[in-house]
Parts: sequence; C-alpha cells; structure tokens
Amino acid sequence: MILDELSHKPLGLAELADRVRLSKSSVSDICSTLVGTDLIRRSTDGTYRLGGHLSTLARQTSPAPSVVDGFIRASLEGTPLDGHTLSVSTMVGCEVVTLNVRLGRHPLPLTPRPGTRTPLLQCAAGPAIAASLGEGLDAELELFAAHQGLDGDGRSAIHAVVERMRRSEVSTWRSKNGIHQLARAVGRPEEHMLTAITLHLPYDPLFKLDVAALAGALAQFAHRLG
Repeated sequence: MILDELSHKPLGLAELADRVRLSKSSVSDICSTLVGTDLIRRSTDGTYRLGGHLSTLARQTSPAPSVVDGFIRASLEGTPLDGHTLSVSTMVGCEVVTLNVRLGRHPLPLTPRPGTRTPLLQCAAGPAIAASLGEGLDAELELFAAHQGLDGDGRSAIHAVVERMRRSEVSTWRSKNGIHQLARAVGRPEEHMLTAITLHLPYDPLFKLDVAALAGALAQFAHRLG
C-alpha cells in the first residue's frame, strides 16, 4: 500500500499514514525498513518517494528484463522520439505496472513513475500488450480475475478494445489530464514475455505534432529493442 501511494507523488509521514489508514508509528517503522533497502527514499524535507532499488527489482521480475535493459541503454538522440518522455510497462492481470521511465524535455501534467499501477484500459500500454497475447489473453485475465475483481463486463470491455487494437500496430490513449499516449508491445507473445514502450505527449491542439511519424518511430524503436 505504501509503495502504491508513493507511486503517485512524494508524501510526508502524516499524509502517508492517513492514506494507508495506519498509525504514524507503524508507517514510520515500515518506511525505515523500506528506506534501508532503497525501495523508498526520505528527502531532506521529510517526504518519502520511491527508491532506486525498485527499478532493479522490476528488471529482475519483468517478463522481459532484456527489453528493460535495452530501453535504459538505448540512445534516442537524432530520432523523432528524442526529447519526449517514454516509459516501459508490463501487464499484471488487468493492470499495467510501470517498470522504468525516461524523462523527456517537454513538461507533462502527470509524469509516470516506476511502480505506478494503472487499470489496463486506462492507458495505451495495456491494450498494446493484451492484443499481442493472442489466445493467451483469456488465461492471463482468468489468473487475476478473482483477486482484482474483474467481472464478465470487464472482460468484454477489454476484449472489445483488444479487437480494435489488433488492427493497428500502435495503441493510442488520451487521458483526462491532457496526455496523449502511444504504445507498442515488445517481446515474445508465444512465451508471454511482453512489455510495452509508451510515448507520452502533451495534448494541445495548438502544439503541432506529427503523431503518425512519432508512432512510426516508436514502432521502429520497439522493433529494435525486441
């Protein structure tokens, strides 16, 4: 719960305790342990934020760690993607977990952070990965349905989005906070070793972006990583 809350923004002890509904002393003890393992870090102003070791664990447990490592090492200089924010995510049941982020130069209303969990249909990465799973999608959803409360209507909604996605190489999503997302799955579907590379763009009708060109560049970049 603490990691989930800190995935959104840094929090002080009192606010964090209030959000997870535990006493401040209990949260303080837990945070001390997490700080000791670098899963979270304590800033000079007393707030807590996610630590660097979380990315290490993500790479170790990711279905495709080589994709994440390649993403971290890859140079984007000189490509249409240079200067933009990109993230690497994986699908866990009917949710998407952000594994790593490469920040761009353009400010965004909301920047994804490692550890952030998002409903599968509320981002571009989820449909991109789900569409690439093929017949394995039902087994993946069944595995997590009971734990995450996914009912028949939820599955139908996911399948409807996936069917539309399978006709396109790049998944798109426009969030309520003004972010336009483009995502492309990377990995080996036959082994369920899939992550997604997501391009995050500020959505503004006056901010002229060649979305088609960026989608093509993203597809090429994802193909190179895969």
